[in-house]
This record gives sequence, C-alpha cells and structure tokens, in this order.
Amino acid sequence: MRPLLAFLLLALTGDPVVIDPTGNEPRVVIVVIDGKAYQVQTVPVVTPSPIPPGPTPNPTPEPPPGPPPAPDIDPTPIVVGTLHVSVVTDLDTLTPDMTPVRLGKEIRAQQGPLDFAYRVYPSTSPALDALNLRFKYQSIGLPALIIQDAAGKVLDVMACPIEESAVLAKIRSYREGK
Repeated sequence: MRPLLAFLLLALTGDPVVIDPTGNEPRVVIVVIDGKAYQVQTVPVVTPSPIPPGPTPNPTPEPPPGPPPAPDIDPTPIVVGTLHVSVVTDLDTLTPDMTPVRLGKEIRAQQGPLDFAYRVYPSTSPALDALNLRFKYQSIGLPALIIQDAAGKVLDVMACPIEESAVLAKIRSYREGK
C-alpha cells in the first residue's frame, strides 16, 4: 500500500482522521488496525503556496510641475563706493594687443564718472602679495582683470579683455547692475 498514512489520529469521539501527504483532496479509505477495519477520511496536507510578491511600492511621486525655472541670468549687483580695478600682466609675455588696456587712456578718463581706481600691476609686484591678490588670478592665468569693492572684497576675477571698452562695460555692470 502506498504511503498513504503519515499519521493516524484517532479521536475518542467521531471518526478517525488520517493525514494524507500524497493526496491533494479529501477521500474516504478503509484502514485495518489490529485486524479491525476502520473507515476514515483523509485530510490532504496543505503545502503553503509560495507567497506571491506583494504590490511593488509606488515610486516617490513626482512633484507637480511648478513654474519654469528662472533664466540662468545672474545680474551683477550694484556696488556702491569706489571700485578697485586691477590688471595683472606678465611683462615678459606682454603682447602689443594688451597695450591699450595696460595704458588705459579711455579707462582712466572714466575713473571720475564711474568712481573707480585703475591700476596695472606686473605679476612680480610685491603689492599683489600685500593685497592678497596673487592666488586670485593664478587659476585663470595672465593677463587678469580683478575687480574689488571699496572694502577690498574681490567681486570678480577674469581673463583681461584686450579692448578698453570691454573693461569699461564690466565696470559699468557693477554700477548699473547689468
């Protein structure tokens, strides 16, 4: 007889119940124990079915679209007080196209109306160390244009333009906030 009976449970009252590990539905069988026949009902072993994966958590919902981002225009702040405009050049590699900015005739003519001080320093000047400016221009190279406010705070460090009008436009942007 096939291994039909894994366990025999005899209840004092009622019919005996047999657990059938190989069956998949209840059935009635006759079992002989010590020469006596018993009619019993089998109970199938219920193997737990694999737990189906639960619902996947919803990803974080996207925030509702807001207003479009502002254009990437960083207006230059309006600076009050005397600006300090410095040009740092390397006299050994100075090219003739830098002469107008180095001499700064147009630039110097606008010092009073635009309230700025204009200086040109050779890169070897000890004044750059005294003013703590040397490290400011080293990342961009020479010639460099450095603009500071009246307290000496560095507002901008950039490659120096070769046209005086471009230097003046940069100074005007700090005066007009453009």
